Amino acid sequence: MTTALITGDIFYEHETPEWHPESPDRLRAIMRVLAEQGILDHPNLRQFAPRPA
Repeated sequence: MTTALITGDIFYEHETPEWHPESPDRLRAIMRVLAEQGILDHPNLRQFAPRPA
């Protein structure tokens, strides 16, 4: 099964209140772990840049 990952620098600009778990730092940490584990290079992962709706 193929999985799509939509990712781009624009997502690091998403700011939420300090108490909210969603943050650019959290996204950086997630992407770092995915890269370290080799998941971003998996043949069943397709990465796409975001596009306007």
